[in-house]
Amino acid sequence: MENKNILFYGPADTIDKSNLDIHKYDFIIITNNMISIFFDKFKDIKSKIILLSNDLYTRKYLDTIKLYDKYIYSYITRSVEARDQLKIFNKPIIVSRNNYYIALGLTLVLNILSNINFKELYITGVTFYNTSFNNFYEKNYMVKEAVKSNIFKNTPHKPHIDYAYTKNFCKRKNVYVCPELSKLFKTVK
Repeated sequence: MENKNILFYGPADTIDKSNLDIHKYDFIIITNNMISIFFDKFKDIKSKIILLSNDLYTRKYLDTIKLYDKYIYSYITRSVEARDQLKIFNKPIIVSRNNYYIALGLTLVLNILSNINFKELYITGVTFYNTSFNNFYEKNYMVKEAVKSNIFKNTPHKPHIDYAYTKNFCKRKNVYVCPELSKLFKTVK
């Protein structure tokens, strides 16, 4: 990803997505169930797609990943168990860990990118749960297991920590964010 344009295409329903030219990015990073939503929206993608797949998604939806694997360049996960399952695809796998809490996907990606001299990073689809419930995620992103465990009430994540890390990371001159995240950076302490 050295000297490349990178897009983090997160799951939130942000307004910029309808006009976003994804074809200008060399790498596009998507998360979990965005795999089916993304490939239903976009055809003829020339970019290299990286799927960040958490442990739950990898365990429960390996068949869905299998359907789209031919479009995936590589994988990111935070668990060794998920890595072992993703090995069947014979693609590069990065294990990005945070031993203090279960970091949001974007934080795991930014940890990786902090050591890479990329040309440009654009982040869209990230609101840190600071929008109305209907806009937390794009339609059909939530998998039934996450709804069942009520991740919004019983979240293992610490979005305030992820938010602070992301806000600091985005001070770099070559990092750009969607309008919703930009507004959050100006209003949420």
